[in-house]
Amino acid sequence: MSNHKYNLSNAARKPIIPSCLVPVILLCLAPLLLGADSGCGVASSDFVVISDVHFNPFSDTSLFNRLVAEPAENWNEIFQTSSKTNLPGYGSESNYTLLSKALDSAASEAQSPVMVIFPGDILGHGFNTAFYNLYGSVAPAALKSFIYKTVRFFVLQIKSRFPNQPVFFTLGNNDAYAGDYNLVAGGDFLSETASLFMNQWLEGRVQADEFTSTYKAGGYYKVDSELENIRLISLNSVLFSTRRPAPASGDAAYVQLDWFENQLAAAKEAGQKVYVVTHVPPGVDVFQTVRTFMDANGRISGVSLMWHADYQKRFLEIMESYKDLDMVFFSGHTHMDEFRLLYDEARTSHPDPILGQPAVSPIFGNNPGYRLIHVSASTWQLEDYTTHYLPLDSADKFSLEYQFSRQYGLSPLDSSHMETLTDDLVAGGAAKTDYINFYYLKSNRSPITETNWPAYRCSTKYIRASAYQTSVNADAR
Repeated sequence: MSNHKYNLSNAARKPIIPSCLVPVILLCLAPLLLGADSGCGVASSDFVVISDVHFNPFSDTSLFNRLVAEPAENWNEIFQTSSKTNLPGYGSESNYTLLSKALDSAASEAQSPVMVIFPGDILGHGFNTAFYNLYGSVAPAALKSFIYKTVRFFVLQIKSRFPNQPVFFTLGNNDAYAGDYNLVAGGDFLSETASLFMNQWLEGRVQADEFTSTYKAGGYYKVDSELENIRLISLNSVLFSTRRPAPASGDAAYVQLDWFENQLAAAKEAGQKVYVVTHVPPGVDVFQTVRTFMDANGRISGVSLMWHADYQKRFLEIMESYKDLDMVFFSGHTHMDEFRLLYDEARTSHPDPILGQPAVSPIFGNNPGYRLIHVSASTWQLEDYTTHYLPLDSADKFSLEYQFSRQYGLSPLDSSHMETLTDDLVAGGAAKTDYINFYYLKSNRSPITETNWPAYRCSTKYIRASAYQTSVNADAR
């Protein structure tokens, strides 16, 4: 609508609306006036979900010295001078070309996004070693400066595409000064990135003192949602990973879990729905379980968990106490298009969905992807999602891969329909074929076979190791 005020002369030029169309027009305007949802499509919006970018600033080594010397604000211009503009291949990390294509595509496809969700992993694998090899010596101060600038560059790239949207984020296992899984709770990385994330991605959406306290302590925080019935929690599950030292009484991970329990208590008292963004999902490390414990017949002799068993036990105890809360988790880390359902131990109440997000990085043989989760603009109720991907073997831009509701015939995107999908996966047929196809985003490098398929399928239904192992072995040949 134009901002100029109508005068009598241009009011006289307004078109006459046939009376038969007035009810239809009023019906479509009602959501705008009342904040309700409608079939006219004007009251829906998106969560833009971009995960596991693993940005590699070293792909054109000729730029390295300039990147070291100049601030992150100048990096975009530096990268644009590169003659190496090809997309990375399978088994490589995201270069500037892939990062730009992913962010530009997401910004183009999103319709009035509510927010951006980033489930972690800004930095590439082997980042520290790559830096030292190019730098020519082991120089921790120079490395820290370069890591900070890489993080800042990525933060600004997101901000440039989504200037008015908050970015609800968590840290990935590579997001640290000390390297993979080596984030130091209360350490320099958390201290030095706190204001960057707060001011660029969360400005006005967090209480500064509260955010600074919890983020610096362990990389977790709460966001003030614009909707009173929604609580947003960032849970730093990197601290729970089995790739870190074993749990110790009173350590930072347990402190975070106590804080998480307090957040759920507050949400229950306020009658709020809870959205949690976390990097490493709870439950089974399927790939590692298949590789380590599966025999030729598909039976497994053990289970590799994503989290230390003691941390997962404490987490599940908390979830059991608040099983009546309406919760949704957004995770990353696996790089695959997957989901998991978090049931109470007796499996008597509705499960909480854990929506695993595809990765932009093709490091594990997957095609790059991102997701738009379509939500009600007035309630943020999850309705549907579309996954967008870039098939590296055949294309140079992102396109629609599939839409959840159309592909699986299930709508809206809620726990009951996710349960239906798990049943459909057991039955086989089209749902099984589609899920396997989309898991690696249509990459022909997928390791899923008829023999190991139960290990992947059962991960959608069973978080607890014993139940998972029983289910997989029941389906073994």
